[in-house]
Amino acid sequence: MFRQDKMRLDFPKFFERSEKKLKPKADFPKFFERSEKKLNEKGQMVFMDFFLVATIFIVLFIFIASDYSQKTTDLLNDAKLERMKLKAITASDFLASSKGYPAAWEKDLNVMVLGLASEPNELDSNKVMQFISMNYGKARDALGLSEFNYFFQLNDAGDKNIVSSGTIPLGETSVVSVERIVIYKGGMAKIVLKAWG
Repeated sequence: MFRQDKMRLDFPKFFERSEKKLKPKADFPKFFERSEKKLNEKGQMVFMDFFLVATIFIVLFIFIASDYSQKTTDLLNDAKLERMKLKAITASDFLASSKGYPAAWEKDLNVMVLGLASEPNELDSNKVMQFISMNYGKARDALGLSEFNYFFQLNDAGDKNIVSSGTIPLGETSVVSVERIVIYKGGMAKIVLKAWG
């Protein structure tokens, strides 16, 4: 059977317990102090995180910028070296296989393109002597090497120097050297053309 006395609720005690739960505690302001302290610590952490990320970003940016600058400089130097090679090869080809322009430039020294050949790969000794005695700047322009320096050598078959012209590249790091085998005064000879700048 069901007992009614167990079912009976004691209303005053029930409300008393509820009030205890709802009553604010005495340390309520301490809770806010702790929360405020935690917020300040979090704010400091956010600032420190931001500072760390900003520092890493700046260091990374400086590293990338310097690397980019170095690669750009290397690329420009390589392009200049390739242009110098191309011009030196072209100039040595004209010297060894062309009469020059005008063809009889050695008579009046009004040369636009230097060529030392009487026939392809056979040098004319008059043109060689006129070229050796030419003004350096004028010869450099006629060779197509106006933005570079040059040194020309004509060596015999034993690699002994016959004649030379230009400026010797002492201590230069980027020197292009082009060689051509030719006939000079009936014998084998070698043109060596060096460019740098």
